[in-house]
Amino acid sequence: MRIQPEAETFVSEHRDVMNITGAYVLESERKAGTGTMLLGAVKEWLLQNGYTLCGVDFESINITGGRFWNKHFVPYAYSMVRRIDERISI
Repeated sequence: MRIQPEAETFVSEHRDVMNITGAYVLESERKAGTGTMLLGAVKEWLLQNGYTLCGVDFESINITGGRFWNKHFVPYAYSMVRRIDERISI
């Protein structure tokens, strides 16, 4: 897991917030508690370093990740974006 003070949205820019901006567990290791253990280590580090809040950004298309994150976090912001194909000429 990677943690950073900056995240996808300005909503999480606060001195007491650190954000999980990357996380991956090999498919063969999922459902073995690896992600939960990593999250526990991150939470311990945050507390030891004076952070009281932790945020995470995940894409709604990431069903597997969504199941994990929604077990451990409460949603506080939803955002939407539309990417315009820059190859299209008008």
